[in-house]
Amino acid sequence: MRIDCAARTIDLMIGEAELAARRAAHVPRPSERLAGVLEKYARLVGPAREGAVTHSGAADWPRE
Repeated sequence: MRIDCAARTIDLMIGEAELAARRAAHVPRPSERLAGVLEKYARLVGPAREGAVTHSGAADWPRE
């Protein structure tokens, strides 16, 4: 692996065949079961690209 901070790049120094073999052999870990407050948050929160908020966006916040 080559990391070039000035160019802001990370280069993986392996061939395409090796990369393809690694991708084919990869088995993702099963997601862990959440519990408690974290489970509730995960169920209620929106996606990060939309601000990860816990409301629909139609909330009307009172002004002081």
